[in-house]
Amino acid sequence: MPIVMKQVLVIGGTASIAKKIVEELEINGYSIHLMTFRQKNKIYGNYNWVELDLEKQESLKEFISNLPKSFYSKIIINVGNSLGNNYKEIGIEKLDSFFSTYLSHYLYMITKLVESLVEDGHIVSMSSIAANRAIPDIYYSAAKAGVQAAVKSLSSNIGGNKVSYSIAPGLIYDTPAMYHNNYDDYKDQIPYMATKEKIAEIIIKADISYNGKVIEIGY
Repeated sequence: MPIVMKQVLVIGGTASIAKKIVEELEINGYSIHLMTFRQKNKIYGNYNWVELDLEKQESLKEFISNLPKSFYSKIIINVGNSLGNNYKEIGIEKLDSFFSTYLSHYLYMITKLVESLVEDGHIVSMSSIAANRAIPDIYYSAAKAGVQAAVKSLSSNIGGNKVSYSIAPGLIYDTPAMYHNNYDDYKDQIPYMATKEKIAEIIIKADISYNGKVIEIGY
């Protein structure tokens, strides 16, 4: 009998950790069916790429309308943004736009993505340790915490043997954020950092017992 490949959708395929996760999934028998991008210059490899701009309702609606039903074994969502630590300087218009994109549109997308999962498929939301611990960037923290809470609640009625869970890493080794946060200051902490490999391992090994979990890794 022919081998049926387990199909994967990656939302935010150009994110700094996505490439390693994709490589590990392929090694473990998954087929990367589709990846999304917002910045075309960051596309890599011979993958099926489609544009998705969460800031635009039209882009989101078009993307959702073209998704197959009951098709993906794993849907990995890895998008987010920051307004920075100077929260007193952020006007209400910018704040409305930020939360419209990274909370309202994000959550609307997740509820629609459920329909594209196979009976035992997984929604994997890349959260952040910022959702659970105090950081100076209050709006990033709030957006991540809101999505994380929604994904946990979704697990209670996602249906069948489907699974929804979040991975909440701290600073991830060998990513732009690590170097932006002064690499020399973190040399001694490297053994305790989250890694792309560990994130990929969690996604690959996850089973129904992960439903509703928030998995913190790193510091």
